[in-house]
Amino acid sequence: MKNSFVIILLISILLVSGCAGRLTKQDIETVKVVAIENTFLDFPTFTVIGTTVFNNDHGLIKDKSFKNYITQTTKNILKRKGYKVVIQKDEKAVPADIHLKIIPSKIHDMIGTFGYGVHEKSAYSINVNTFGYIALNLQANIKGEIKGHSHSTKTSDLVISDLPESWLSLSRGDRISTRNALKRIIILALKESIEAIGL
Repeated sequence: MKNSFVIILLISILLVSGCAGRLTKQDIETVKVVAIENTFLDFPTFTVIGTTVFNNDHGLIKDKSFKNYITQTTKNILKRKGYKVVIQKDEKAVPADIHLKIIPSKIHDMIGTFGYGVHEKSAYSINVNTFGYIALNLQANIKGEIKGHSHSTKTSDLVISDLPESWLSLSRGDRISTRNALKRIIILALKESIEAIGL
């Protein structure tokens, strides 16, 4: 019984790892046109996690420029590598050698994080940690088959003494510094994911 459990576990690990990782050299040699599909939510999250669930606040940064920045940054990175890039706006596939899907993820064991945004952890109304974050998966599809994927999570500490209930309640200076911090980690996460996938 114990041996069969170990065998099943090993087979499961092999199956999961078999569809993961980098593109092969043969896959990359044929790639000239890359289609990008960004499935992130339109707006980043703006979350305060308190001591109890009654102290939690969940909001949005109602600014579509962040999602557009992810798409444009991915496009710029790939163009600098010599690829022609097209944007795929919906489920209908566009002609390309490879389709890259940018998928929001969450930070492991961190309540209220999904995709990207601002997150504050407080205890008894005292700010413990405020940071900007991005968590993403990058999936590479060739002819409808997943050929590789990667994951990246980046955070950046923010110097905001007391996070208000909404994005617009932040001072103009705090909004600018937060926007810049988010843009920096978006670039880092996308570069890391694209390199990890093999492009």
